[in-house]
Amino acid sequence: MLKHLLYVLTLSTLWLCFASCEKEAMSERELLAFVQKDENGLEKNRKSGNASIDLTYRPTDLLVAQELSIADRENDSIINQLRNKYDKYFYFVLSISVDEDEILSSNMWHSGQFGEMVQKLAFRMGDYIQLHTSEQKSIPLADYVYPRMYGLSKSTDMLLVFPKEEIQEAEWIKITLKDFGLDIGNTHFKYNMDNLISCPKIDFRQL
Repeated sequence: MLKHLLYVLTLSTLWLCFASCEKEAMSERELLAFVQKDENGLEKNRKSGNASIDLTYRPTDLLVAQELSIADRENDSIINQLRNKYDKYFYFVLSISVDEDEILSSNMWHSGQFGEMVQKLAFRMGDYIQLHTSEQKSIPLADYVYPRMYGLSKSTDMLLVFPKEEIQEAEWIKITLKDFGLDIGNTHFKYNMDNLISCPKIDFRQL
């Protein structure tokens, strides 16, 4: 009898621990605010000279929200299809500004350098970005997306994509941005994996 009671109490304790650790689903706006809060460890900011470099974790559900129409926000089948589409990867938004402007809007380039920087941003950032894990694995970019803004933005932004399967068992990850012509040296961003994996989901029924 005593053993049975102890077993039940242990199960109850484990369930309560799981329930307390599981973050509740929230609205899209609330998740965006959650990501930006310093205490959640999902947004990192660095300064080097006249350059600002930010790296922000982009949860899967924020990518799902971009594709969902208002009519589909109560369609669990479509939501799950989109989650499965994006859930194989971790996503981060890299944002760089020089003198509070886009990289390509800076006055630091003459014509030859400008063309070279365009090529780097559009096609070669995989040579300058590397992820390292607590298990000493080196993981290259799976892909990245760089939308050129032609002076309409105050920063150069790109979406970085890393394979989740090779990373999710790590205790922490460190993403390194090597200097690619801005004279800012190498920049490092370290993330606790628990913060990424336990990030809340969106309740898409909330607008």
